[in-house]
Amino acid sequence: MKKLAVPVLAIDGPSGSGKGTLAQMLARHLGWHLLDSGALYRIVGLAAVERGVDLDDEAGLASVAEHLHVEFAATAPGEPAAVILDGRDMGRGVFRDAPLKIFLTASAEERAQRRHKQLMNKGESVNLAALLEDIRARDRRDSERAVAPLKPAPDALVIDSTQLAIEAVFQQVLQWSKERELI
Repeated sequence: MKKLAVPVLAIDGPSGSGKGTLAQMLARHLGWHLLDSGALYRIVGLAAVERGVDLDDEAGLASVAEHLHVEFAATAPGEPAAVILDGRDMGRGVFRDAPLKIFLTASAEERAQRRHKQLMNKGESVNLAALLEDIRARDRRDSERAVAPLKPAPDALVIDSTQLAIEAVFQQVLQWSKERELI
């Protein structure tokens, strides 16, 4: 593993595991930049819709992504800053040399409960059983796909947050960050 110019912490895991919440907490606490790869997928999706490209057309989507000009501007100029990477395959594929890779997971049932609560708090009417089935189906698709299947990088530290509050997960990642001399 080569030494990176700036500290990098990669967070991966299944949908609804708390990656985004953890990444935001860490970035805010540490003053690091945050790259949410989900934003990139949403940008490509929006551009595809605007260009009339079917969202099931892999070649078309690849072409849209290839021709997009996207910049993430830093809030303050200067030295390259440390970064939290939130998203699929960050540790196994995108940043293989990240000195700290977290794979955050939770049971499908717990992730469905969390999503249900989140949507109810937004005033949406949702069916818990349907949410659970959607999460299980997505897990199957993500785990069985040919390219970049959902699984931890060999050197990732795995946290099962099923029985943990987000604050406990946050504290554990801070501890590992100190142990890896990132902070």
